[in-house]
Amino acid sequence: ASLHARAAPGRSARDKGRQLQLYVAARAGDLALARPLVEAGACVTEADRHGDTPMFLACSRGHLELARWLHEQGAPLSCGGRADGLSLLHHACLAGHSELARWLRAQGAPLDARSSKGPQPLHAACSRGRLELARWLHEQGASVSARAKDDSQPIHFACEKGDLRIARWLHEQGASVHTRAKEGAQPMHCACAGGHLELAQWLHAQGASVHARDSYNTQPIHAACVAGHLELVQWLHAQGASLDALNKNSLNKTGKSPLSFAREGKHAALAA
Repeated sequence: ASLHARAAPGRSARDKGRQLQLYVAARAGDLALARPLVEAGACVTEADRHGDTPMFLACSRGHLELARWLHEQGAPLSCGGRADGLSLLHHACLAGHSELARWLRAQGAPLDARSSKGPQPLHAACSRGRLELARWLHEQGASVSARAKDDSQPIHFACEKGDLRIARWLHEQGASVHTRAKEGAQPMHCACAGGHLELAQWLHAQGASVHARDSYNTQPIHAACVAGHLELVQWLHAQGASLDALNKNSLNKTGKSPLSFAREGKHAALAA
């Protein structure tokens, strides 16, 4: 039967009630409640109306003891939840559940599992600042150069979040500050779009250019102006980035300057 099957129309209200209670137990990590429900017929592989199985609900909340027991009852580790395509290991890494992640890995969870958007568990850990988990995944064989579906690497994710610790660690492990995602964005673009001045300064010290262009000729100063990051724009300008640089591309033959983006975003302090 499909892991995402819904309750059969002929099931009794009591059976449906047990199933609903199992989802409650899984969310709470309540093994004492889950055990008699399953013994009475609740299904460990049936998904709720959101597409979430009891295993997913337990793992996404870090309930290791219950996850182990559900697995012993026949719940597979291949099923995630909802429609995001994230594996159970992805969710453990996002939430920082290190013991659960180690157990999932010991059961054979792949390090290179991809979600529907392509990030691997290392991308997930880096996107949430989970440095210890990132280190452990790397020790297990995860590559700091792994690419998501849009060609972004873990360092792009760290820079989007402004996490200097993780960006520095990734660089120490060999991640490049010049690496490009599918549309040409470099870590410097990501840091500037988020307004992360200290991180941008560190990237620059490692050789990242304030003049870097993506596939649309957008420079970091354009990205900073879109969001109105005044202090960052001032720093970029002091490093030589031009306020008049035009991002001419196939979609915009004339291009726009950083100041144009600031005006469109109604960032008066920048546009003055």
